[in-house]
Amino acid sequence: MAFKTICGFAAMAMILATASILNAGEPTTASTALKVRIDGLRSARGKVLAYVWDQGDGFPADKKKTLTTAEVEIRGTEAVCDFAIPPSVTRLAVSVMHDENGNGKMDSNVLGIPLEGYARSRNVPHSMVGPPRYKDAEFELRESPATVAIRMLY
Repeated sequence: MAFKTICGFAAMAMILATASILNAGEPTTASTALKVRIDGLRSARGKVLAYVWDQGDGFPADKKKTLTTAEVEIRGTEAVCDFAIPPSVTRLAVSVMHDENGNGKMDSNVLGIPLEGYARSRNVPHSMVGPPRYKDAEFELRESPATVAIRMLY
């Protein structure tokens, strides 16, 4: 009986040793640092709300489908958001809005035209037919830290 127990422990030790050798070369699961710089804000009133998307479903309106979000202070005509992106995410898009009145939503006129500033990664321009598509704003994360510059539109 003792012989079987010793053999069992020896087998378990060999399995654990093999597993640790196989995992030794795997990359760490540290996140990717993403810095988003927003410029061209027309005032320092309110805050900038930033949203990071890792897929197109809901982009850019359904904030519940974002990967991560941030709310940051404005300094002069600029704002900076820092995000930690999971290492498995390599393609994403960013949308930002200037919430001047602090109500947490995009205000628009009776025609649905935004009254507050907004922008998307890759500086997708205004469109007469609605919001931009995810694929137009999508970019690839190639390094960490990564920086994306976005110019606010009004």
